[in-house]
Amino acid sequence: MKNRLKCLGIILIICMVSFAFIACAGKNADTNVESTNSNELLELLKEYDVFIDSYVELAQRMLSGDMEAASEMEGYDEKFEEWAEKFDRFSEDDFTPEILERLEKIGEKIGSLF
Repeated sequence: MKNRLKCLGIILIICMVSFAFIACAGKNADTNVESTNSNELLELLKEYDVFIDSYVELAQRMLSGDMEAASEMEGYDEKFEEWAEKFDRFSEDDFTPEILERLEKIGEKIGSLF
């Protein structure tokens, strides 16, 4: 029971970080960063979608009691930070309605865990 609560806590933290990342996507604090085109962002988003799929699968295993999955989950907070850094180099203008819609769908995958 204690391990399951710890696992749920880890999932909750990662979800909160992920949702915060999605909500802030495109708000770049460094105005010196040159904007890149939306096509590059779409490619990165495809990779992020695959990452989220693997995260959701692992989280589902963990929620079903797979303690091996719980140990695999431990590094995901750092991986989410790395993804946030990758997306942070894009400007707000690069986040087209299509991209924002895809980010929302990815967020729904994470939300499906609850």
